[in-house]
Amino acid sequence: MFGGFDVRINGIQSPSFGTLREQRLLARLVLLHGKDISCNWIARSLWPDNPEEQGQFYFRKALSNLRKALGEEASRLQTNGSRIIRINLDGAFVDVIAFDKAVRASDLESQIEAANLHVGPLFPECQEDWASQERARREQLFATVLERLSTNDILAK
Repeated sequence: MFGGFDVRINGIQSPSFGTLREQRLLARLVLLHGKDISCNWIARSLWPDNPEEQGQFYFRKALSNLRKALGEEASRLQTNGSRIIRINLDGAFVDVIAFDKAVRASDLESQIEAANLHVGPLFPECQEDWASQERARREQLFATVLERLSTNDILAK
């Protein structure tokens, strides 16, 4: 998600993620991975300017399209009826998740990994508030990583 939206399934780039609607849904789920998310909440957060029913329609359509685009990986999207959704990323590589994990580590190797993973702004295609906040958070973390590396602060720990 750094530097642009790129989904690969079994190492092959998926061309099915052309619409921003599915990209926003997948990005939002990835950023909240491992958590049960209210379907109503995610619909409102992704389509805040639409009436609730229309937001729910867009959510269901995006979820259906996302499942099709994920193909054999669609089972990663787990729903509990129409109320709860979560994404299972066990065994999947997601740059932003690897970045967050590397930033939390205090060793030099992890900080170098974090710096290498940050190849550009997070999900630059999306200018919505939630994406801008996530992007700003990662930019601050990236600045912290660079500062640690430049001062060798992590070597002293």
